[in-house]
Amino acid sequence: MGLVHTGETEADKELWRWDHTIAETHPEFPAIRGLRPVSHQPFPAMLYRAQLRNGKATCMAPPVSVYGWADQAQYGQACLEADSFTKSCQRIVRDEAEERRALSDGWRPTPALALAELEAQQQRIGNAAAEAAYAAQRMTATAKAELKAAEEATSDHVTDVVPVRRKRGRPPTRSVAV
Repeated sequence: MGLVHTGETEADKELWRWDHTIAETHPEFPAIRGLRPVSHQPFPAMLYRAQLRNGKATCMAPPVSVYGWADQAQYGQACLEADSFTKSCQRIVRDEAEERRALSDGWRPTPALALAELEAQQQRIGNAAAEAAYAAQRMTATAKAELKAAEEATSDHVTDVVPVRRKRGRPPTRSVAV
């Protein structure tokens, strides 16, 4: 598995600087120039979206260890699952319009911002669930039972329960044909 250089670490910044400095100071050696062009090109760009994996927020799956598998098939399956998860958390945009659409859909330019966005989203969901729990104190017994059933049906926060509407008044009379 290759290294991902996001440009956030000091080592990535130094690597970028060296790639460009050699070409600028020694134009007689064009082969020494780094793989990147001398001028900054913003696109294509990679965007990230954090997801919960096994209860932990992450943008990329960790490398799969070669140890601890019963056979090669299980190891291969674990590698495919890790690769699939990593690909679902990354997206390449080709131009500014595509980047704007992706940013509005929740994608972020760096993994750190993606993790912060997921944390903020989880905070909003938790606050809404706390407000729903507070409002449940004034609910009727039937509404409390519906909320409890909805909470037991999932491990996620329950922020809203669609109420079961019952018609008020007398039930309709049934005519009996003779």
